[in-house]
Amino acid sequence: MKSFRMLFILVVLFSIVILGGCSFTSSGDTATPLPTLVQETPTLFVLASPTAISVPPTLTASPIPVTPTPSPTLPPPTLAPVRFNFAPGYTSGSVKGNLQPGQTQNIVFNAGAGQLTFVTADSPNMDVTIGISGANGQVLVSPSQKWTSWKGYLPSTQDYIVQVIGGATTENFEVTFVIPVRIAFAKGATSGGVATTLAPDQVQSYVVNAGGGVPMLVNTDNYNTTMTIFGASDGIVLVSNWSATKGLPGWQGMLPSSQDYVIQVIAPASSQSVNLVVSIPARISFATGATSATRSGSTPKGNVVEYVAWGAAGQTMDLKLTSTNGPAVLLVYGFQLGQWMLYRNQYQTTFSTVLPASQDYIIGVVPTDGTVVNYTLTVSIH
Repeated sequence: MKSFRMLFILVVLFSIVILGGCSFTSSGDTATPLPTLVQETPTLFVLASPTAISVPPTLTASPIPVTPTPSPTLPPPTLAPVRFNFAPGYTSGSVKGNLQPGQTQNIVFNAGAGQLTFVTADSPNMDVTIGISGANGQVLVSPSQKWTSWKGYLPSTQDYIVQVIGGATTENFEVTFVIPVRIAFAKGATSGGVATTLAPDQVQSYVVNAGGGVPMLVNTDNYNTTMTIFGASDGIVLVSNWSATKGLPGWQGMLPSSQDYVIQVIAPASSQSVNLVVSIPARISFATGATSATRSGSTPKGNVVEYVAWGAAGQTMDLKLTSTNGPAVLLVYGFQLGQWMLYRNQYQTTFSTVLPASQDYIIGVVPTDGTVVNYTLTVSIH
């Protein structure tokens, strides 16, 4: 703006000088008055106010969240296998540990063909399960079955692997193994047993096979021990609570079916000597229309051989025993009611009585010298 004004002033001044030069005349002429110069007010050119240009706002880029690719869920590491062995003189034992969800602990144990075996897994939530297979690949329990226990007879002598599989949460577990000692009778014998010493609170398991419908008598010769008895196949319980035999040296009862029966002898809080004897008398049944029967045999290892015969109240029972290569005598008592009718120390080889009740009667052949005696027994009930 200043430059414009200065230019305008210079133009005016220059015009005055030129005009002034042209107005000079000779002295004889009348002076013509000069016109009055009126300076025009310069026109100011006012620039228009700049129009604001609308600039679109700068867009700020918002980061798009990126979903990370999930890492594959890896199963917890499999624990190193452990081997289980029974302590000397024990028929049971256990392995304890801790498992994460789905984690596996393999336990290896060795056992023989035909052995009755119990495997049980315990955990706080009862969801730790097992699988069992032989080292030869034979599967006894598939892990997919999600069993917590198994019982059965091992098919062959080899190592067996128990897969212990964790449940829904990290928790402790205990796997218990029980393999009862089998009590087998010698040929011709009606009883068998074992002598042992139990540690305080030790539970020792035995198994014996017997037919149904015959009595079984179990004697530990110890008033401090107790016992439980149950069927291995059907699980039927004959003695359900250890206290049922507390203060008694044994138990007797009628077997409901043919199978293996498990006998558990339980020591108190002190060490105990046990002489376990299991007797399963052989039943004498008369042929149709007959009232008598004869049995011959020997007394294996000098043990008592027992028979059982049923008689009705009021019937007469006659017994006759003969033996060779050694003396033998009779004993008789009622099985269900327990009445003793003839003791061994009465040294009788013949006996006759009227039966007091309808029940089974136990008839024993007792070698008095504790030796092997050959005998013939005739029983008549009429």
